Amino acid sequence: ANNTLQKSKTPWNADDVARLLHLVSTYKRGEIDWTAIGKDIGRTVSSCKTKHGELQRNRINSMDNHSQAVSHEVQKQYEQQQSVDWAKIAQQLDLSERECLEANQFNDGKIRWIYHPDEFSWDMANRMTTFIKDNYPKPLPVNYTAVSNYMWIGMSDCVKMASLLRGEMNYENKA
Repeated sequence: ANNTLQKSKTPWNADDVARLLHLVSTYKRGEIDWTAIGKDIGRTVSSCKTKHGELQRNRINSMDNHSQAVSHEVQKQYEQQQSVDWAKIAQQLDLSERECLEANQFNDGKIRWIYHPDEFSWDMANRMTTFIKDNYPKPLPVNYTAVSNYMWIGMSDCVKMASLLRGEMNYENKA
C-alpha cells in the first residue's frame, strides 16, 4: 500500500499513461474496474480516474481542433474540384487519412444511396465493405462518419446499406 501511495505522488510517465489507456480499452463503457486498473498501475483509483478524464478531455479538444481544420480543407477542395483528396489533406495537416475521414464535418454534395434491386451496384457495396474491414476490424466499432466521408454518401444511407449487406433486413411480403 505504501508503494501505491508513493507512486500516486509521482508524475504520470508515458508508460503509465499508455498502460492506463490500454487497460481502460479492455472494458466496456460503464463496466471499468478502476480498482484492478489502479492496482495494476500502482496508483489510486482516484488518480487513475482523474488522469483518464484529463486524457479524454484533451483528446476531445484535439479532435474539435482537427475537425475544424479538416472540415475547412475539405470544403476548400470540394468547392474547387468537386472531389476530395484525403491523402493531400492528411499531409497538409500532419494527420492520418483515417483521422481526417473521422474528423470531417463538411457534408455538402454528398449523394443518397438507396437500395433498389434494379440499380444496385456491387462495386460501391464492395468498396464500402473493404473500407470498413480494413479500417475497423472487429471488435472496433465502425466510425460511420469516416465511412460517409470515404464514400461521399450521407451517413444514414451508409448505415442502412451496411446493415443490409450484413443481412440485417426486414423482409415484408406485400402482396
